[in-house]
Amino acid sequence: MTIQHELDLVPGLPTLLYSLAGPTAALGYSEEAACLLGAADATLESTGLGLQPPDQKDILPIIDSVRQPMGEAAYQRAWQVGYDMTSQQAVTFALEIAPGMKQQ
Repeated sequence: MTIQHELDLVPGLPTLLYSLAGPTAALGYSEEAACLLGAADATLESTGLGLQPPDQKDILPIIDSVRQPMGEAAYQRAWQVGYDMTSQQAVTFALEIAPGMKQQ
């Protein structure tokens, strides 16, 4: 992800953030996962692209797996925090939560 950030290849960033959300939630970090999903959505939206149908089959189950245990209101609050992040903040956030997940 650091190389992605340094090269400012924003189109690939949503995929990385979506991909991190599933394992993050599976390790019990639902709020952080929802933030990653919000950041991924915002970054994807900033590229002018939407979630493409082939990607939806992989990403929609991740979204559901994060949203269900949290409840809609908590999910929306955490998602909004991520959505309001800049791309740089999202990368920093993802890198900051990774060490904590390794200690689980």
